Amino acid sequence: MGNAYAVNQEVNTANVNVATNGVLNISSVQDSKSVQMKSSPKSLFSSSVSATTKATTTNIASNLTANNLTIETTKEDINITGSNIDAQQQLSLNSAKDINIKAGYMAA
Repeated sequence: MGNAYAVNQEVNTANVNVATNGVLNISSVQDSKSVQMKSSPKSLFSSSVSATTKATTTNIASNLTANNLTIETTKEDINITGSNIDAQQQLSLNSAKDINIKAGYMAA
């Protein structure tokens, strides 16, 4: 087994076991948009043009939901970024090294 990735995933079931001997990454994706708006002069004698640019970045999470949820690495890290992990009964995170949980990024 090697590294395992779950990116922008939806899982909703009774029991989930995710295991690897490599790095396990559960992460979101980012949707970035940029819109540029230009306005023309209001009179024939004006030559100024104004431009406005608006950029947004939206975090789209991975969602793992189960009654019982086990996430395990036998040799490396577990990295959870901008995602939701929800166990109604039992949640188990087992890592040989670090468990890193980070927020996702959104900007307007």
